Amino acid sequence: MCQTYRLMADFDPEELMGEWVFSHLVYPPKSLESELEVYLDHIETHSHTIKNIRRERDKLSHTLREASVKARESLDEWAQRDWSQYDLIGFSTMFQQNMASLALAARIKNYYPGIPVVFGGANCEGTMGRELMRQFPFIDYVCIGEGERAFGNFLDKIRSGEPMPTCGILNQGDELLIAPQQPKSTAMGSCPLDFDDWIRSVQHHFPDQLQYTYWPLEASRGCCWGRSLNANFAV
Repeated sequence: MCQTYRLMADFDPEELMGEWVFSHLVYPPKSLESELEVYLDHIETHSHTIKNIRRERDKLSHTLREASVKARESLDEWAQRDWSQYDLIGFSTMFQQNMASLALAARIKNYYPGIPVVFGGANCEGTMGRELMRQFPFIDYVCIGEGERAFGNFLDKIRSGEPMPTCGILNQGDELLIAPQQPKSTAMGSCPLDFDDWIRSVQHHFPDQLQYTYWPLEASRGCCWGRSLNANFAV
């Protein structure tokens, strides 16, 4: 599967190959084979990643078919795990992660309808987050905008049972599905960075290795290459 992952990661991002692999788990087609042929026709017409797409079509078809089967098996396995120990289940989605997140969230919600599901990340910015909530009722909350403070305040309200909405959080029960976004942070030193859960997990699973652990950190207020705001890969 390593080669399959590399193929999808390096393919034209406009073709959304990673989303296609999981799309049939969100929107079940009448025939996966016919949908695959339509998608391959599209790639053959528009993609520039593979120069001789016609010669490579059979190989690509086999790879995508195999990836689709693996996607279903993996999500079914994850969904059947014991999620009852959690008070809330969150999905952070960016780039080509919507379909996989939606497919798993729907499966978990089917098994555990009483556990709230919250979505956040770059794919939930502004109108995208509002539309995700409109289209998929199994999403209970969506965090839009910067979430460092909004999500923390949201969790505090979940714990205390205070009424919603929270600034920056959309609530499935809201008729207008409108919540003001959290103001953008200007002083990064005021944003809490809490690694306590991660440290406890490392101590539990690797008790002899914590002293040798390095913590790589990349941070940016935008794109370090294009010098623009809201760069997903420079967060």
